[in-house]
Amino acid sequence: MTYAKFTAALLATALGLTACNAPSTEVKNDTPMTKTDISAHSGPALETHLYLEDVLGDEALTKVKGWNKRTLSRLEANPLFSEMRAEALEIVNSKDKIPYVSYRGGKVHNFWQDADNVRGVWRSSSLDSYLTDTPKWTTILNFDALSKAEDKNWVY
Repeated sequence: MTYAKFTAALLATALGLTACNAPSTEVKNDTPMTKTDISAHSGPALETHLYLEDVLGDEALTKVKGWNKRTLSRLEANPLFSEMRAEALEIVNSKDKIPYVSYRGGKVHNFWQDADNVRGVWRSSSLDSYLTDTPKWTTILNFDALSKAEDKNWVY
């Protein structure tokens, strides 16, 4: 798949997701809000959505699953969806990845995910090692191991 085709697939997905968002509550005028205005917006209308703050709560998960189901059905109705999904998965699951890094403190740092590290690892290497065909990485934090050890849903 070409970069342009992948970008088009992502754009189509984003547009589809945008069209499927829950109704928004918009401020009807362009006048900046004051502290008084903001505190006036903390009443019952706002409190009806506070359950979404409990991201792992039953009510929040049920609502989000409903939104996801509605969005997925709209995306799947597009005849290009299956092809774009397959192509996107091929790219995401490819073993041919470039370990992009940041350089700090004389070392390169990288967050890496693959089939063995689904949640990912934060790792580092020397610049000289990184520039070789087979860099030697030192794991700083393994999110899969941490999640398992603490029985928590840790992500990078």
